[in-house]
Amino acid sequence: MGWFEVDREGLAAILERRGKAFAIAELVSNAWDSGSDRVKITMEPIANSPTVDIKVEDWGDGFADLDHAYTMFARSSRAGHADKRGRFCLGEKLVLACCVEAKIVTTSGTLVFKDGERKRHNTVTRDKGTLFSAIMRMTRAEYEDAVNFLMRSQPPVTTILNGEEIARPDSLRRFSARLPTEIADADGQLRRSVRACEVELFETQDAAGELLEMGIPVVEIDMPWRINVLQKVPLNMDRDNVTPAFIKALQAAVLNNAHDVLTPEMSTESWVADATGDARATTEAVSSVVRARFGDRAVIATPNDPIANAQAEANGYTVIPGGAMSSGAWANVRKGELLIPASKVFPSMTPEQRAAASQSAAGGCPLCGK
Repeated sequence: MGWFEVDREGLAAILERRGKAFAIAELVSNAWDSGSDRVKITMEPIANSPTVDIKVEDWGDGFADLDHAYTMFARSSRAGHADKRGRFCLGEKLVLACCVEAKIVTTSGTLVFKDGERKRHNTVTRDKGTLFSAIMRMTRAEYEDAVNFLMRSQPPVTTILNGEEIARPDSLRRFSARLPTEIADADGQLRRSVRACEVELFETQDAAGELLEMGIPVVEIDMPWRINVLQKVPLNMDRDNVTPAFIKALQAAVLNNAHDVLTPEMSTESWVADATGDARATTEAVSSVVRARFGDRAVIATPNDPIANAQAEANGYTVIPGGAMSSGAWANVRKGELLIPASKVFPSMTPEQRAAASQSAAGGCPLCGK
């Protein structure tokens, strides 16, 4: 007798919180990782029943070990590869927990799940790939959510959903960046590390930005693009959010590689402010933010020289007060020597005048100091 047993209904209840779309996305992810050049998905609601007939088929490597189709948390062969989606061999199990019946036909045999039993047929195989078919408990609302979720994905290979190819638009920008990731060590333990990967920026389909992990939507983000990271991203156990450290690294990477497309409106967004103050922000990126926010003619306000500030404004300069940016952003501005004080652009005041100006700031006359 093993140490643990997993209650299928209990697992299904946990999945309800995350949504059926998530479980189906796990199936599709496995198909994408199989080495197949195409994936076919069909989802057909069954009349007069809160169920859906689901099929996911690929023509890739197939299951090397058919036991992994029903063994939870086995060491995934893909966990040690940052550019593969698998972590815990969870994909099929999450779907099976919500199925009335299911069948997996692959290169190493066939598994049939029906009437509370599992049957294996080693002689019924496919030459290539895997076909997962099932009757899954799913309301019509859940069905619509799942279809919409899959249509928002960014497939790496041709993927057909209900006879329609999921669009694979060209990215607005693609670049390499070093980002936090998760890779299994020799003992199968997931370890956090930092690794170079490719990142793609796509236009948003609505107002919200979105983070994708190798084509699968993960979570909405406060950025103006759909951002597809082509390696594992550090996720929580529910796989519906990422770590704050990852978001900060991603913001800095995106700013460094897309700063030239910032509009004045975008330059005031919170993610830009955070990234501008990040030590990883490049001088070029910070310079673009400063120009987008304050224009090409800008100086730093000199607190004890209001006349220099006034002269700068009178000559068409934007005078930037200290509170306009974070301490990190100011540090990056100083490091890149991107701005100079107003008093250096208009150095007209003598020490006596400066003293008088200081008194003026306290309520006295800026000329006589009284």
